[in-house]
This record gives sequence, structure tokens and C-alpha cells, in this order.
Amino acid sequence: MHYIPQKGGQNRLDPAEIKARLDRNKMENLVNYAKTYAAHGFSVIPIVNKRPLVKFANRPALTKEEIDAIWTKHPTASIALQTREFLVIDVDRHEGGDGMESIKSLGHNEWFKSTLCEKTHSGGFNFY
Repeated sequence: MHYIPQKGGQNRLDPAEIKARLDRNKMENLVNYAKTYAAHGFSVIPIVNKRPLVKFANRPALTKEEIDAIWTKHPTASIALQTREFLVIDVDRHEGGDGMESIKSLGHNEWFKSTLCEKTHSGGFNFY
């Protein structure tokens, strides 16, 4: 570990060391999520800025070894899933429109009771 000496004898971690640790932890978490998705039969697609890092059409799903290699090279890549066998409804919520209000106005809450849901970075939702 790299410490920066401080007055009074207390040392603090070097900011570069802190960033490296955070990046390592983020990568380990993303790799574990990606491998878990793959173990459950999902085809994982690593993405950066909403762009895939691999060609995924007409190819088998990434292996655990390929997932490890990609996230080692691109530790901040996000995870997308190829949607061949399931549907994703992306509901946006932003100034000028709230997609959740549109969903509620359908009057069929039962359509969404047994589905998986995640909150997106922008405050919307993805229903699977």
C-alpha cells in the first residue's frame, strides 16, 4: 500500500491507490454479475457508453474465461444482455414525460406482477 505521510504521524492512502482499489472492486463486482448472468443462460455483452465491445450477432454466448479477459482489459465496462428469448420494456422517466404514468394508464397491473424489474441510471425502469 502507498501512504502519504501526514502531520501528527497519521498516514493516509495515496489517492491513486484509492482509485485503483475502487476500480478493482468495481471490476470484480461486474465480472461476478456477468458470470452469474452467463451461468443462468444469458448472453452477456460488455458495453462502454452504450456501445458493445464485442460482436455478438450469430455467435455463442461469452464463456467465463472470455468475460474475465474482457473485464480485465475494460474494468469499467457495463453489462448488457442479448434479448433473443425474452422481452425488455424500457420505461423512461424524465422532464416532459413519465413512462410509468403510461404503464399505469393501461390498467393491467397484473402484467407486471411476476416480472423482474430494475431501476435505470436515469431513474426509469426496465421490465423483463
